[in-house]
Amino acid sequence: MEKIKHFLRGVTKAGNYGTAFINRRNRLLSWIELSLTILCALTAAYLGFSRSTQIVFRSSYIALIMFILFLLLVGLYLNYQNRYRASAHLFVLGSVLGPWGSLLIDQTIVDGNLLPLVYTSLSVFFSGLFLTTQSTLILGILQVIGLFFVRGWLFAQDIAGFSSLAFYYLFITTISIIFNHMGRKDQEIIGDQIHTLKHNQKKLKELSNRDTLTDLYNRRYLNATLPREFHRAERNKCNLAITIVDIDHFKQINDTFGHLAGDAILEKIAAIITNNYRKSDILCRYGGDEFLIVMPESSAEDAYRRTKALIHKIMHTDFSFESGEPIPVSLSFGISAYPDNGTDPKDVIAVADQALYLAKNNGRGRIEIAAATE
Repeated sequence: MEKIKHFLRGVTKAGNYGTAFINRRNRLLSWIELSLTILCALTAAYLGFSRSTQIVFRSSYIALIMFILFLLLVGLYLNYQNRYRASAHLFVLGSVLGPWGSLLIDQTIVDGNLLPLVYTSLSVFFSGLFLTTQSTLILGILQVIGLFFVRGWLFAQDIAGFSSLAFYYLFITTISIIFNHMGRKDQEIIGDQIHTLKHNQKKLKELSNRDTLTDLYNRRYLNATLPREFHRAERNKCNLAITIVDIDHFKQINDTFGHLAGDAILEKIAAIITNNYRKSDILCRYGGDEFLIVMPESSAEDAYRRTKALIHKIMHTDFSFESGEPIPVSLSFGISAYPDNGTDPKDVIAVADQALYLAKNNGRGRIEIAAATE
């Protein structure tokens, strides 16, 4: 059991690490959005309160910055709500509007200086970092078209450095697309690994709760689940029935026919029990030759009727082993219920156990229902 717990801890840590790796990009987006939000707020405050007469188009710049600030705040909220894709689109839109909006407001910022146009390439880089390859490619093409449009609109003749700027745009777009594609592939691989780890973790947890021979739930699972079922019964004000099943003379069967025959009988009885009860019932191997059945929202009478059906199936089942010699198999049952026999799981099980011993003392192969506790 300790080895299983150790393995589970390792799987859990690996799964958390992979999730953290994938969420790193989300956190990076949040930090960039937060930083630019603060920067935009400070810039808007400066433009609003500054008395400098050298600032032209003050109101237009404030309106542009406030709109970008709005996009960033909405993006931060969406990212907080785990709507990463929408947040990333708003952020990239803001990075497009910043430099291009400034250029539309004041065309003189590029007089003899192409540096302001370089900032328009940041949106392509951010798109490669946070959006899809297709979005990055489309944005890069639109930016280059816009670049050549600005050239024809603002410059009547060729200017030095414009070819280098166009090449720089092509370089940034290509690098962004390559980076995006590689990141997507890595994310897909890690996503598949996380899915496999979580599946294995779930499967291993399920196996740790199962008896290896009968595939019924084990004592560990019963101890963890029963208090919750009693709490649910108390909250919903409904009954809950407990049935303990014991194979009569099981030691004698092992001694006479061998332990392999005993194991085969345990497996076959477990399969019959599984087919006889509801999916909502909790079927456990309680001990070596004992089973315990928890029936939520059922009375002792309901458990009795279900037990009668189980006895009928057992009586019509061939339990012969390799030699072909039939093995006589009979079962004894003890039934108790919540709240008639107590409100604590241990007490109700103890009452069912007493009813089982009464069934065995009264000749075995029978059902005993515990009397209601005063």
